[in-house]
Amino acid sequence: MKRLWLLFLFISLSIITNAQKEGNGRIVVHSTDTVNLYKRVKFAFINMDFIVKDLESDTIKTYPREFLNNDFLIATAIIKGQDVILSGIWGSRKLSILGYSLSPKDYNRVHYYKGSVEWKILRLVAEKIGGELKFED
Repeated sequence: MKRLWLLFLFISLSIITNAQKEGNGRIVVHSTDTVNLYKRVKFAFINMDFIVKDLESDTIKTYPREFLNNDFLIATAIIKGQDVILSGIWGSRKLSILGYSLSPKDYNRVHYYKGSVEWKILRLVAEKIGGELKFED
């Protein structure tokens, strides 16, 4: 019984320490399977309706993807060994006398807060890659 409680304690501590917190700006996906990791990341973006800039390096960047009405998200994935570090920037189209601009004037860093749609999109990409998720500032 004592071992069961210790196991429960360690599991709950690992869940608490890996939970996303207000202000987190990066999602780290730790994958034990590194075979075709670059392609898996690329296809995870494509499955989430991103258009990928094919740079053929350890960094994958996307073109702006529209979500909601006039918001755009640009995502970046950096592959370091078994880890994929996801981050992004987002911006809103500006309205002027002539109408909406084609792209946002300024972008903001994606970070976690309750109700963040852009964070949810990045998290869905991370889940499609597969692996253990960690969250960083």
